[in-house]
Amino acid sequence: MSENTSADPKDGKAALMKACIGNNVEVVKALLEKGVDVNARYEYGRTALWEASRWGHVEVVEALLEKGADVDPKDKNGQTALMGASDGGHVEVVKALLEKGADVNAKDERVIGG
Repeated sequence: MSENTSADPKDGKAALMKACIGNNVEVVKALLEKGVDVNARYEYGRTALWEASRWGHVEVVEALLEKGADVDPKDKNGQTALMGASDGGHVEVVKALLEKGADVNAKDERVIGG
């Protein structure tokens, strides 16, 4: 196991991140029920919602939002979950984030014409 990670395996963050990236919604729900912080920050300032959105995992996104995930988490570059989902072409994730009030006017460091 690599020592080059900001997620502490003792607090469940690493497991939550892996479950979100792997689209394992039942594992995500189980970890959240055990008290893993839904808004914990990982490498590059990303949250579980940010990663699930970027990968297009709508069921995971919905599960995280139901447990109180911040709808507009920004990574270290200022990119939001909505930007990640949009960049990946994940329409259903975009819709889910918008329904929860994601900021359509947020800007990151790469904004064009900003």
